Amino acid sequence: MPAAEMLSWLRAYSPAPYRGPKSLLGLYACHLRFSDTMKTLLMQVPMISAALLAEIATISPVSRHVASLDLGTAPIAQAYVRYQEAMAAISVDRAAKKPKLTMINEASALFLERIREALEL
Repeated sequence: MPAAEMLSWLRAYSPAPYRGPKSLLGLYACHLRFSDTMKTLLMQVPMISAALLAEIATISPVSRHVASLDLGTAPIAQAYVRYQEAMAAISVDRAAKKPKLTMINEASALFLERIREALEL
């Protein structure tokens, strides 16, 4: 696109507000982004409270989308509940001043695996 056309296109562009993922693949991508963001937050502020992390996991775009899918007790929903529980149970290695991410990583991997399984159906 020529620069002059691009400028007029950019001026006219009005992005749609982000309302969360609209598919299982979008849910997968959204969780990857959310999980990485949470790990970055934990590495920068290792003493953040587990209660706050649990609250964040509860109101995240991932959580809202899982709820909107009305999965009930489906494996995807169960795996996300496990992820939320892992966020609430986070602990910190006080000597190293680093969060212990094993439970979160395992719960995240399980959630992503359940999404992959649903995509293969």
